Amino acid sequence: MKKSLKFLSLILGLSLLTSAKAYASTTTHRIAGNDRYDTAIEISKNGWSTGSDYVVLAYGENFPDALCAAPLAKKYNAPILLNPGNTLDSRVQEELLRLKVKQVFIIGGIGVVPQAIEDSLLSQNIKVIRLGGQDRYETSVKVAEQLDFNKEIVIATGEDYPDALSIAPIAAQKSMPILLTPYDDLPDSVVKYISDKEISKSYIIGGYSVISYNLNSKYFPNAIRLSGDSRYSTNMAVIDYFASSINIDTIYLTSGDNFPDALSGAALAAKQSRCMILAGDCMDTTARRSIFTKLNYIKNVEVLGGTGAVFDSRIKNVIYPSGDDIDVLAQTYSKIKKDGMYYYSSYLHYTDPNYRVPLSKCSEDGLTRQQLSDKHAGQINVDGDWVYFVSNGLYRVKTDGTGETIISSDVDHVYWYTISNNKIIYYCDTEASSSGKNAFTIMDLDGSNKLIIPADGQIISTNIDGDFIYYINYSSATGKQEMYRMKFDGSEKTMLLDQSFNPYAMQVYNGFIYYSVHEDGSYLSLYRMKLDGSEKSYLCPINNAFAVSNGRIYYDYMTSMFSMNLDGSYNTILHYSYDIPICNYYVKGSYIYVTHRRYFTGDESPHYSVVRTSLDGGGAVPIIN
Repeated sequence: MKKSLKFLSLILGLSLLTSAKAYASTTTHRIAGNDRYDTAIEISKNGWSTGSDYVVLAYGENFPDALCAAPLAKKYNAPILLNPGNTLDSRVQEELLRLKVKQVFIIGGIGVVPQAIEDSLLSQNIKVIRLGGQDRYETSVKVAEQLDFNKEIVIATGEDYPDALSIAPIAAQKSMPILLTPYDDLPDSVVKYISDKEISKSYIIGGYSVISYNLNSKYFPNAIRLSGDSRYSTNMAVIDYFASSINIDTIYLTSGDNFPDALSGAALAAKQSRCMILAGDCMDTTARRSIFTKLNYIKNVEVLGGTGAVFDSRIKNVIYPSGDDIDVLAQTYSKIKKDGMYYYSSYLHYTDPNYRVPLSKCSEDGLTRQQLSDKHAGQINVDGDWVYFVSNGLYRVKTDGTGETIISSDVDHVYWYTISNNKIIYYCDTEASSSGKNAFTIMDLDGSNKLIIPADGQIISTNIDGDFIYYINYSSATGKQEMYRMKFDGSEKTMLLDQSFNPYAMQVYNGFIYYSVHEDGSYLSLYRMKLDGSEKSYLCPINNAFAVSNGRIYYDYMTSMFSMNLDGSYNTILHYSYDIPICNYYVKGSYIYVTHRRYFTGDESPHYSVVRTSLDGGGAVPIIN
């Protein structure tokens, strides 16, 4: 039960961990021309300013042939240029002269890049190698045959462009061919290519709606499938998987709604071992959340294409999340809002620093953003000019990111803390703490005048109201719980409920304690009483969780959610129903955050999902799956 409570205290917004360094705003630069052909040339100038012996030339009006070209461009350190028509465009011709090109790889047959273009290049003493097959799939094989095979391949759909472009810079860095396929039938040309290859890894890009499971199981039984619910989350799934081999201090941002700028941009991103993020107005929460984890590490954004391709608003939405975005982007994270600023941090991944968001602050509009510490912060509080947070000890840092100080170093893990009446009150994880084990610690805001007040068992639920601490103890000897209250100095300690009641959870609200107890049967019973323990009254049966907010009690019973008045009257069933057990609620403003707990076969650890609903239970939105 304790591990569940600890997870929920994080997931429901109490807070996280950090140290203190401010960082400059992300800089943004566009690489763009008047159209896709000019943009490809500008990308070439940006990455190959001193010239190149090689160029990859592709048709600019359609995507299939050029989807697989980035690994070839990387091998020869070549830009990818696009040509629009039946003759060599004068702008492309001018760029070839600037680059002093000696050899051009034409991608595609004469149906897309006519013979006249090849003849024009040959007349200028430029060597030409045409890589074209009977269709887009065979063309991908022709390109693959030019690479130095390293036992790894990529499989992507040839029916659309986003998935192949998402992997293109990474495939290029790793010399992996991008082989194209239709949905459910691997082309003969691809089958022939892989038949005599010793393939150690296959990466299938995209979900089962674009590349079938049958194809997966028949040809690539041990494949790694990287996919999401949209082109944007698939893009981020690819980047997340290969995060350790990508430099994310600079990213390339391009349109997810069209292909040309990404085709040329893939070569530049590969050259610099960077990734390419697809941006669009319909980016889903999973993609936005993944980008959110990387914001503190992104210093430069190179936008590929003009404002007609990547709107300024799209750039802002990606690199400057608003306060509302922060509410839904982070998974297991903490935040607090104070004076128009969000202070936040995130444990999106416990072992990989690329998936962590250190203590930061962000204005409501997202335009002002600053990292305050190098640490990842738990249980954030803001009091005056100071931000208090947990990170294997208790720290504070000024709201401008200066003056970080550890104020309690004698604990290994602070399980819960709060600030009240100019005092810090905390207790520690029973297993982790040495000096504060099974005890409250109360001290001044700078860590001085520390007072340790032993408790009578493991502390599992705590509320502060006025000068009193209200808490529930768990006794390992009896396996039951008791409820107490006492003043900050440990005086006037009173037992409010003994073990015969076995209190389970509690919340202090407007002069009353609302609490659940274990009684006979499979359900808990919800009660309330005055702060001195008098006037106990039964309210209703509940499954497990309840929350008191906005003058109402919210709880679950059977398979539905309910709300009622504080005295138990006017009980109303809400719109939200469920089939996965609810283990907690968090009510804030006009939303209810509902946490579900589930177990998967063969895994004894619980897995959690969070759904946000309106106060009437309607409009449910998954926040954490």
